Amino acid sequence: MDLNLIIYNDGFDLDKSIVKLIESCLKFDYKRIALAVQIIGGGKDVKIPIPPTIKLRGDQKNIKIYTRLTVQIGDSNSLFHLSKNENLKHYDILAIEPMNEKILNYLNGGNFEFDILTFSSINSSIVNMIKKANFSLPISKGIGIEINYSNCLSSSSQRRQTIAFGQMLVDKTRSKNIILSSGTSIATNIRSPHDVIYIGLLFGLQENQSKRSLYKNTETVIKHSELRRNIITSIIVIDDLIDNNNNDGGGDNNNDNIYDELCAMDENLKTSKTSSSGIKRPQPSIETNSSTIIKTIPEAKKQKT
Repeated sequence: MDLNLIIYNDGFDLDKSIVKLIESCLKFDYKRIALAVQIIGGGKDVKIPIPPTIKLRGDQKNIKIYTRLTVQIGDSNSLFHLSKNENLKHYDILAIEPMNEKILNYLNGGNFEFDILTFSSINSSIVNMIKKANFSLPISKGIGIEINYSNCLSSSSQRRQTIAFGQMLVDKTRSKNIILSSGTSIATNIRSPHDVIYIGLLFGLQENQSKRSLYKNTETVIKHSELRRNIITSIIVIDDLIDNNNNDGGGDNNNDNIYDELCAMDENLKTSKTSSSGIKRPQPSIETNSSTIIKTIPEAKKQKT
């Protein structure tokens, strides 16, 4: 599973690369991938684009495509505005890239719900904040700690820097919840699962840990994202029901009736008036359709890993 294939980078639309990225993943027999939109800052005026809708042919139905939003954040105010953005609901996965120690500590303290901690920019300040960080809480919640391997394919200096940074993250997390992603918009930078597992060894992972970072840990991230989206959707739906009822002049008694009815539908609501796992969340924007073809993609040759 590769959860970071970049199709949009802070205003630069990379839609033309989508088909090539999917072709490459099919060639390496990836079963699930995430197409990522990257933006800088989550402030009030930041525009979050709606991810493209992609319809695949029937012979491509074995690949599952998720949508991912990656946001570089430097302050908690931006997180507040991000959480209120209407377009956030169109994404399956939410990744946050903290830009300073203060916001990393805020995220590690469990003050904001997201799915992946990622670090695409590596510099001395980022390294210093990682050295001081405590990832215990996000790890316990199933949040992924992402290492992007594509920089290892660049210059020798970037390779050394990326490997050293990856080793530090592995050490700080004790190899827990590490996920390995390409973090690329270039199809030729994608590597087979077998090669990615080998790259994980360079970061200090044991072979079984490296395999887990590509499969089990990414699955945990997907489950975490589904739970996060269900909770948020439930809050919105219940609030809308109550607001509509108040507009009709129903008052508090009618609100209690709504709550009782929801409890009857799902016992999980008995623990809170603002959460429910029984309310269906919106469908992701990525769709598959056996009758529609956006471009011919040759059938992939499977490789053993």
